[in-house]
Amino acid sequence: PYEGVIRETFEETGIELPSVTYKGNVMFQVKDEPLGSEGMYVFLTDLPDGVHIDTPVSTDEGILEWKSIDWILDGDNRGVVSNLQRYLPRVLKEENNLEHTFTYDNRNIIDYTTTLLTEDDTKKRYEKHLISQ
Repeated sequence: PYEGVIRETFEETGIELPSVTYKGNVMFQVKDEPLGSEGMYVFLTDLPDGVHIDTPVSTDEGILEWKSIDWILDGDNRGVVSNLQRYLPRVLKEENNLEHTFTYDNRNIIDYTTTLLTEDDTKKRYEKHLISQ
């Protein structure tokens, strides 16, 4: 996943990231389809000094544009995906890696749980521990 996010960031923006920090996962599942979940890894990074992109920029993946955290988290903002405002504050503040699981019914969020991911050094995997519901 680390190499993938670095590669994809470069391919889609031209920005070369020297490193990224894994912050957990966001999972999406549909009510009554518990085995059909999908998800994504979440990473944070600091942009290297001197990096600048004039935006907005239209790409094959969508439109890239710099936005402030306040703009993204504004409760009246309908320009971002509905779950982002629920998990992003925790991603930015929490030291631990978390898994954010959203359950949907007819495209509406009906449940959101956060699970602590702890690394098991002997098996090099993350284990889940429910911390909020």
